[in-house]
Amino acid sequence: MPTIDRALEDLDRALAGLRAAAAADGDDHRARVADWVEGLFAGTRHRAEIRTAAARALTLWRGGMGSFQDPGTAVMSEAVGQLREALQRCRSVFLRP
Repeated sequence: MPTIDRALEDLDRALAGLRAAAAADGDDHRARVADWVEGLFAGTRHRAEIRTAAARALTLWRGGMGSFQDPGTAVMSEAVGQLREALQRCRSVFLRP
């Protein structure tokens, strides 16, 4: 089972990938989203906090304007997919106390 540190490192890598894709695509909105997600996890160390932050961040895929369901480019699609996987791991890996 991945540790909290490992899951958060994976999330950091995914956020870096999202920022790089946003810069390549000139997508300021998704660059700001990376900052928002990073802020959700700032200072989290406990399972409940990590699960809550991940669940909140996963709302980006619910749909509507600005959602992550339509990434647009291949570069962004890969970055968005990696972020979703990292968030899902953060949400599910720590279900047991």
